[in-house]
Amino acid sequence: MVSILIVEDNEELLELVAGYFKNKGSFDVFTASDGTGALKLVDERDFDIAILDILPSQTTILRYWAISLSWHQSRMSSVLR
Repeated sequence: MVSILIVEDNEELLELVAGYFKNKGSFDVFTASDGTGALKLVDERDFDIAILDILPSQTTILRYWAISLSWHQSRMSSVLR
Protein backbone atom coordinates (compact mmCIF):
# COMPACT_ATOMS: atom_id res chain seq x y z
CA MET A 1 0.00 0.00 0.00
CA VAL A 2 1.22 3.51 -0.84
CA SER A 3 1.66 5.75 2.21
CA ILE A 4 0.61 9.37 1.80
CA LEU A 5 1.02 12.36 4.12
CA ILE A 6 -1.40 15.26 3.71
CA VAL A 7 -0.66 18.55 5.49
CA GLU A 8 -3.40 21.19 5.42
CA ASP A 9 -4.45 23.75 8.04
CA ASN A 10 -8.04 24.01 6.77
CA GLU A 11 -9.79 21.11 8.54
CA GLU A 12 -12.60 20.77 5.97
CA LEU A 13 -10.17 20.67 3.07
CA LEU A 14 -7.92 18.24 4.95
CA GLU A 15 -10.85 15.88 5.50
CA LEU A 16 -11.95 16.21 1.86
CA VAL A 17 -8.52 15.40 0.41
CA ALA A 18 -7.85 12.61 2.93
CA GLY A 19 -11.29 11.12 2.27
CA TYR A 20 -10.65 11.09 -1.46
CA PHE A 21 -7.49 9.02 -1.07
CA LYS A 22 -8.98 6.76 1.62
CA ASN A 23 -11.92 5.96 -0.68
CA LYS A 24 -9.51 4.89 -3.43
CA GLY A 25 -8.52 2.01 -1.15
CA SER A 26 -4.87 1.75 -2.18
CA PHE A 27 -3.49 4.49 0.09
CA ASP A 28 -2.45 4.44 3.74
CA VAL A 29 -3.39 8.06 4.59
CA PHE A 30 -1.86 10.16 7.38
CA THR A 31 -2.76 13.78 8.06
CA ALA A 32 -1.40 16.77 9.92
CA SER A 33 -2.83 20.26 10.33
CA ASP A 34 0.53 22.01 10.65
CA GLY A 35 4.26 21.66 10.11
CA THR A 36 4.91 20.54 13.67
CA GLY A 37 2.46 17.67 13.37
CA ALA A 38 3.90 16.71 9.99
CA LEU A 39 7.43 16.63 11.41
CA LYS A 40 6.28 14.27 14.18
CA LEU A 41 4.79 11.90 11.60
CA VAL A 42 7.92 12.07 9.45
CA ASP A 43 10.02 11.13 12.49
CA GLU A 44 7.82 8.06 13.02
CA ARG A 45 7.76 6.65 9.47
CA ASP A 46 8.60 7.13 5.80
CA PHE A 47 6.03 8.25 3.26
CA ASP A 48 5.81 7.57 -0.47
CA ILE A 49 3.88 10.77 -1.28
CA ALA A 50 3.37 14.08 0.50
CA ILE A 51 0.83 16.79 -0.30
CA LEU A 52 1.75 19.98 1.55
CA ASP A 53 -0.22 23.18 1.95
CA ILE A 54 2.38 25.95 1.99
CA LEU A 55 1.28 28.81 4.23
CA PRO A 56 2.73 32.30 3.86
CA SER A 57 4.45 32.47 7.23
CA GLN A 58 8.20 32.19 7.53
CA THR A 59 8.00 29.68 10.38
CA THR A 60 5.73 27.40 8.39
CA ILE A 61 7.90 27.59 5.29
CA LEU A 62 10.97 26.70 7.35
CA ARG A 63 9.14 23.71 8.83
CA TYR A 64 8.16 22.44 5.38
CA TRP A 65 11.70 23.02 4.19
CA ALA A 66 12.92 20.83 7.06
CA ILE A 67 10.43 18.13 6.06
CA SER A 68 11.59 18.34 2.45
CA LEU A 69 15.22 18.02 3.48
CA SER A 70 14.43 15.04 5.68
CA TRP A 71 12.58 13.29 2.85
CA HIS A 72 15.26 14.09 0.32
CA GLN A 73 17.88 12.51 2.53
CA SER A 74 15.79 9.34 2.82
CA ARG A 75 15.11 9.36 -0.96
CA MET A 76 11.42 9.92 -0.52
CA SER A 77 9.20 11.47 -3.16
CA SER A 78 7.25 14.59 -2.30
CA VAL A 79 4.55 16.46 -4.13
CA LEU A 80 4.16 20.14 -3.39
CA ARG A 81 1.22 22.25 -4.39
